[in-house]
Amino acid sequence: MPAVEFLPAGDMAVVVQFGETVDPVINKNVRQFCSALAALKLDWVTEIIPTYRSALVYYDCAKISWPEMLEALGGLASSPPATSPERQKVLVIPVQYGGDKGPDLPFVAQHTGLDESEVIKIHTARKYLVYMVGFSPGYAYMGGLDPRLFVPRLGTPRLTTPAGAVVIGGTQTGIHPTETPGGMRIIGVTPLKLFDPSSERPFLVEAGITLELRAIDKDEYVRIEKDVAGGTFEPEVYYEPERV
Repeated sequence: MPAVEFLPAGDMAVVVQFGETVDPVINKNVRQFCSALAALKLDWVTEIIPTYRSALVYYDCAKISWPEMLEALGGLASSPPATSPERQKVLVIPVQYGGDKGPDLPFVAQHTGLDESEVIKIHTARKYLVYMVGFSPGYAYMGGLDPRLFVPRLGTPRLTTPAGAVVIGGTQTGIHPTETPGGMRIIGVTPLKLFDPSSERPFLVEAGITLELRAIDKDEYVRIEKDVAGGTFEPEVYYEPERV
């Protein structure tokens, strides 16, 4: 593992950087570090935020000095506690592609030289690691988009991207959990709720799990949407050997 860097972020936080690239192994190191640090329940740690390749650690500077904090975090970052092999959680996300649910699918097909059906087939062929959650509550930053689907973002972002929108832009793909502005291309929508503040578990997606996208038709979308609204839909989840 490359040497870990510690970068000050104001007088109450430090960025613990594990690498320079978006990589599943680096991201796993980040998540293991965050889990190990949280388990220690240190009174001077106030918040831990994992990202693609680093962790932002907020601390109480009245309880610990910068050198003491670096010494404590340095040992944990360079030698995290050994963990047993894990099973990878896979969450299945049903998606209706194209039409009014995916207004940018024709552009993606034209830009890539593929048929719309080929775009859907390629997009659903891979499983996507959720590297981090952010931007808006529950937004999944998913890695592993096939290079054949790399397309430019919108020149001018939309003022409204609907909740559940499955989007691609640049080298990334993601899912909007709420209605927000957005600059990525909408190719479909899922009827699932990725963020439900009224639920005991408001976030459907978390960093470290894998998403499998499955194409559904309009009738299936309507059925699932109704079940989700009624609180009777249970997303499909399965486990497979950990990849990294």
